[in-house]
Amino acid sequence: MSDERLRHDVPSPWWGEHAHRYAWAREHVREGWRVLDLACGTGFGAAALADAGARVVAADLDHGALVEGAREFEGVPAAASDGGRRLPAEARALVFVRMDGTRLALADASLDLVVSFETLEHTTRYREMLAEFARVLRPDGLLLLSTPNRPVQSPDGVIHNPYHTQEFDRPELEALMRERFEHVEM
Repeated sequence: MSDERLRHDVPSPWWGEHAHRYAWAREHVREGWRVLDLACGTGFGAAALADAGARVVAADLDHGALVEGAREFEGVPAAASDGGRRLPAEARALVFVRMDGTRLALADASLDLVVSFETLEHTTRYREMLAEFARVLRPDGLLLLSTPNRPVQSPDGVIHNPYHTQEFDRPELEALMRERFEHVEM
């Protein structure tokens, strides 16, 4: 697991920011929504979305993070308690899946919400990722996304984070989002 990936109990200086993003996302979740949390890491945020009534696919490329998340959170019943038995995947509110954000193994227009926090800066294939988000979202679906603001994160113009392939400023991110999405709020 990369040093930048947060576990759900890390005393990191970034922990509060990350937890706050998921608290904000919970405010947008509706009961029964189908949700993708891409780059979920160990899944504490995906679990929070499931607790809010969503059926969540927690997806990441990091096998170790997925194993840790599944051990901690998977099997949360979608409805009433299952008496301690392991539930089949279709009955669980939260499942962990290894998935590449540029090739989502999900049907077209199958999701109500895609959540992807601090992800775009990690791939040079960010346009493909946004195209996939647009493809899997229902016409009235919602994408909640965050990425570092380059003037704040790298004010000298040099990207110091070794895990970031690029960073965007606000106008660049807004223009990028408008390539795929009709309604964009920043």
